Amino acid sequence: MEKNFLIVLSTGRTGTKFLSQLFTAIGLGHISHQGKFSRTANIVGNLGLCPGFQEWSKILLKNMLTRVDRIGPTADPLLSIAHILLLDQNKKSSRPKILHVVRDPRNFVTSFMNWRKQRLRRMVLHHLIPFWQPNPCNMENSGGFGSYFNMSKFEHFCWIWTFKNSLFEKKVKEYRVESFFLKFELLMDLKDPGKKPTETINALSSFLNVPESFLIEQVKNLPVLNSSRSKVFPKWDQWTSKQATILENQCGPLMRKYGYGSEPEWEKLIN
Repeated sequence: MEKNFLIVLSTGRTGTKFLSQLFTAIGLGHISHQGKFSRTANIVGNLGLCPGFQEWSKILLKNMLTRVDRIGPTADPLLSIAHILLLDQNKKSSRPKILHVVRDPRNFVTSFMNWRKQRLRRMVLHHLIPFWQPNPCNMENSGGFGSYFNMSKFEHFCWIWTFKNSLFEKKVKEYRVESFFLKFELLMDLKDPGKKPTETINALSSFLNVPESFLIEQVKNLPVLNSSRSKVFPKWDQWTSKQATILENQCGPLMRKYGYGSEPEWEKLIN
């Protein structure tokens, strides 16, 4: 197995740029973030999730990413779907290790709602470019056109969180790839001097094959990058009951499986 063949799977807005720099700092080598063909691969990958397009998409993705040497280690969220589609092929040749990073869906959605409005290009990508994100129009058992076109962008992001994380979990299990599940918040907690490292961080250091103390030191020293500015969309404790209920309907079962959503304030919002 290639020492550095680590693939980060995420929905985006989970600190992947920070992770890419962290991996370099702890000696795992260059694990890329966004680069050449990221956007194209993202669109082709999402198209490949549609019935009848998967094999065509896999061939195109393999050729495209191999040509620019991006078929290997990456923390690029735009390549997550591409690598999921190619996971069966890569397992046979390289046996990649998967780090599945997840974030509280309430904070993920808030971050995305703010981040997309910080630049016009992001608005165009998320509103006008077909297959920039998966959507229920083209997914089996997802409600089809009626379901998607009745969704607000807020609800679509809620749906994306559940869809992508469920897909990552399913495929990693299906292909029996060595993997690690990491909650974004546990990593960020290491920056708080008042919080002690959890057993999860100890297990993560073993998974990455680096000393725990060194991992923690580097996490503390590196800056968090690409944060969104909370100027447009509020944090979840300021949501309306309607907004909370929309997210609960889309994400509820999976968010509780992952250990989110137990706060009394949240229960009050959705009841």
